[in-house]
Amino acid sequence: MIRKWQLILVLLAAGACSGRAALLFSQDFSSSSDVSSYVSATDPNGGQWNDIATSGSGVSVGIVNGTLQYNRTGNNTGSFTRSTDFSPAPTALIYSFDLMVNNVTAAGSSVGTWYVGSGFSSGASVPSTYNSRFAVNFNSDGTFSLHVVSGSTSSEFASGTTISLTWVINDTGSILSYLGPDGQNDTVGNDKWDLYAGNTLVFDEQTADGTSTSLTDLKFLFTADNGKGYGIISMDNFQIESVPESHAWGVTSGAGLLALCGFQWWRQRWEKSLHVTT
Repeated sequence: MIRKWQLILVLLAAGACSGRAALLFSQDFSSSSDVSSYVSATDPNGGQWNDIATSGSGVSVGIVNGTLQYNRTGNNTGSFTRSTDFSPAPTALIYSFDLMVNNVTAAGSSVGTWYVGSGFSSGASVPSTYNSRFAVNFNSDGTFSLHVVSGSTSSEFASGTTISLTWVINDTGSILSYLGPDGQNDTVGNDKWDLYAGNTLVFDEQTADGTSTSLTDLKFLFTADNGKGYGIISMDNFQIESVPESHAWGVTSGAGLLALCGFQWWRQRWEKSLHVTT
């Protein structure tokens, strides 16, 4: 039998967690082997980009083994762009996807870069303004590393290894609390971002590049100087969610409630990844 105080706590938790996150974008490339089915230039749904493209024969793109795969063998660029704004504009995002790199034949720094910002255009052009970005390096021994552009670099990952990335970007104006993949109640400061590889916090409290730029658009570019950055980048299981400003976590006080909200959020992500319904 549920006691009155327990029922009140459950109802308060439901109220607190109801504003916790909203799914903005989700794609696992399971519905089609045709890249064009994941693109709508003018009216993309919650699993489509405005543009998935290459700038020439030096890069190919396709759906391979249920992943979005770019194979760069020459001096051209592969890209995707989501320029249709998320609405309303989120003030914080949790951006997650699986990444695999293999068949590295030419090393390079920041050969693949992911951007979040606004006002992005389709194609191979680098955004002129953006809120946050991170990159991947190809190493001469065939491994790959994550990279803060003009900053630090992670440890190496073996070729063919799939890593699950979780990128938490905070533009709320205050500290954001969230339950990380490491199972800890973590925080990220305003105009900062955290990046996890699996359960490991790889980059902590990195400063956003453009703090006045909103979090409405997505961009990926796979490119490098001539003769560099040749290899394959595969991505899967994209999920992008907005999260509330930090005060929204505090509808009721207490670390236990924060943990409960976070547990429910991660449980939902796990169920989605397994296509489980309850």
